[in-house]
Amino acid sequence: MTTPSTGWLRQVSGGARKGRRRAGLRQGQALPWRLCRPQGEAGWAGGDTGALDVEAQEAKRREAAEDRQLEAQRREATRHDAARHDPVVATLAGWLGVTPAHIEFLAALVLAAALEGVACYGWYLVLVARAAVTEPVADSPADPDTDLSRLHRAIADGQIRPTVVEIRRHLGCSQAKALELRRQLVA
Repeated sequence: MTTPSTGWLRQVSGGARKGRRRAGLRQGQALPWRLCRPQGEAGWAGGDTGALDVEAQEAKRREAAEDRQLEAQRREATRHDAARHDPVVATLAGWLGVTPAHIEFLAALVLAAALEGVACYGWYLVLVARAAVTEPVADSPADPDTDLSRLHRAIADGQIRPTVVEIRRHLGCSQAKALELRRQLVA
């Protein structure tokens, strides 16, 4: 009884010795696949090599068709992405040698920086206005003669009465200053 490998070697290309000589191999080296041909009409395990060849060709055709389909889908996706971008962005991207996505990202960054700048300027205006409002009235230089003359005119015109509360409202000054001005009015 022969081992499976020995029997297989005898079937290959007219015997192992002849096949090895044809391939230029020494004893103990394996035969290349192209030299392994079935002997007789039965072929490998009683099958026909023609059917195997047809099946291999069909598999190759099927793989080629799948490859063509994948390539067409990739081209369609690329075309769809290019159509989605703004033509100006696409042209600019071509000039700069970058993708339209990079141009769109850069534009988004510039717009975000501009928006942040406007927000900072708005906060600056609010803080400056708040600082002007919160300044104490007593610290502002006021000419007492001018305030007294304004009070005389306002009382003469009938706009205010000579009370501390109305003097404060009219001039926007502190209670102490309004009391002093009222004493000057009465005197």
